[in-house]
Amino acid sequence: MLDQLRGKALGITTALVALLAPATRVHAQAATGSAHGTVRHTGTQAPLANAEVTVIGTRLGALTRNDGSYVITGIPAGAQRLRVRLFGFAPNEQAVTVVANESATADFVLAPTAVQLDQVVVTGTAGQARRREVGNAVASVQAAETPEVKTDVSSLLQGRIAGASVELSTGSTGAGASIRLRGNTSVALSNQPLIYVDGVRTRSDEYPKNVPPAGSNLRSTNYNASPLNDINPDDIERIEVLKGAAATTLYGTEAAAGVIQIFTKRGSVGAPSWTFETSQGFNRERPFGLDGVDPLDNTPGTCSAKFGQRNCAKYLYMNPWLRDGIKSDYNVSVNGGSSNGTRYFLSGGFGDNQGVMPLDEERKYTVRANFTFAPTQTFNIDWNSSYTGNHISNTPAGNNAAGLTLNAFRRNRNYYGSANIDTISQVLQYQLNTWINRVILGATANYAPFAGMTNRFTIGLDRANVENRNLRPFGFPESPTGTLSDEQWANQVLTTDYVGSFEHGMHGLSSTFAWGGQATLNDTRDVQAYTIGFGGPGDPTISTGSQWNGLET
Repeated sequence: MLDQLRGKALGITTALVALLAPATRVHAQAATGSAHGTVRHTGTQAPLANAEVTVIGTRLGALTRNDGSYVITGIPAGAQRLRVRLFGFAPNEQAVTVVANESATADFVLAPTAVQLDQVVVTGTAGQARRREVGNAVASVQAAETPEVKTDVSSLLQGRIAGASVELSTGSTGAGASIRLRGNTSVALSNQPLIYVDGVRTRSDEYPKNVPPAGSNLRSTNYNASPLNDINPDDIERIEVLKGAAATTLYGTEAAAGVIQIFTKRGSVGAPSWTFETSQGFNRERPFGLDGVDPLDNTPGTCSAKFGQRNCAKYLYMNPWLRDGIKSDYNVSVNGGSSNGTRYFLSGGFGDNQGVMPLDEERKYTVRANFTFAPTQTFNIDWNSSYTGNHISNTPAGNNAAGLTLNAFRRNRNYYGSANIDTISQVLQYQLNTWINRVILGATANYAPFAGMTNRFTIGLDRANVENRNLRPFGFPESPTGTLSDEQWANQVLTTDYVGSFEHGMHGLSSTFAWGGQATLNDTRDVQAYTIGFGGPGDPTISTGSQWNGLET
């Protein structure tokens, strides 16, 4: 019995050996070879280390050494294709023929290329998200990619956002642009989009006009200054614009006209880096009038007598007062940071912009200080602060009986009954001045206790003070005893915002859960006073007039 069992075991073993032997012989017949070569820079021929060389269709590959060389073994014999990839360079491929027990040579050169990373957006989501993960249309403008001189924020948006209308209200110095992202979307609310600067809600509607509370409202500047003009465009890193229903979902019904998020520059780790920029130019009026001769304007001392009938007609007889307005802008900035997590960006700017009209001028000063503190890898604080001081003076113009343009256009049929240059020039005694002082402060704390979870809390203040002074001095032709209107207007917006998010991934899928809340407080104060009848020439005030009144809102 035992001998029979042994015989069976021997038979089974022999059968197994017989089955395995053909497989062993087949494996021994599979021929392999290798490939070697170098990877170099296409321009300098310098060796490139850590480039990934792979055999397409297999898991075989190797990384290049410091001298750019590589070796891949165990490649099946026959025709193969090798691919090499390195971050910052365009990939390259090459066909090789691998011979058994031999090594094929394949040398590569790589050309540098720009790498498009996943863009991160903030405006269209409760927190930061990759653009390809956002279902809303979020337009973005990178300030560094705009080749022309950046004059203001409106010019950065003009022509770069699909569906956005950016229209300058007038050519007067200091005038702002009206921005419509979806047309006029509301009757009761503002049609201006909401504006955020570094996460801080700011004023979107224009500043009040320089207009007296009594008399005709045509005796004023013919435009509204825009809060957007207070932001130095050289301080901007990028702008994000959100349109559509997503804006109201995230920012409330006030955002029906859209949302504009402005992100200013921040420092980077390293030694201080200084930047100085200046731009010079001039404003010149192009012909806008008639091309003919008016026989009614031929008396001495008129535009036609000095510049010629045909030339004066091309500018509607404004020639004696038009000028080439000089534009000068100066900006200086420094940024840097240390390895302990502190970064900074400091900037200052000055702009002097003269208009084509004799009294039009804007002088603006801007200062910015941005700091980042990162005491730990999971917690950091961003501090943003800016100050803008702006003085705007304007020429009385428009449909104003006491203004320059209306009287110049009408010539001897004007309110003075004379086309004489000196007679019309009396309106330049009219003084229209606006002073704007604005401060924006904001702090954002970011805390990520563990991977996938983020918390962001922002608190900020936007405060703007505007003084509008509208003066027709003693002896002014249209008001011999003089009039004065002075307005003290102030607006402040307080922002508090918190948002948290948790991202979870499983089996190639990811989901993000977000929560948060926001609150804003908008407070506007307006005090106006008006007086008439000064006792004589001098430096007038509201209290020196014979009659005055005031109002507060």
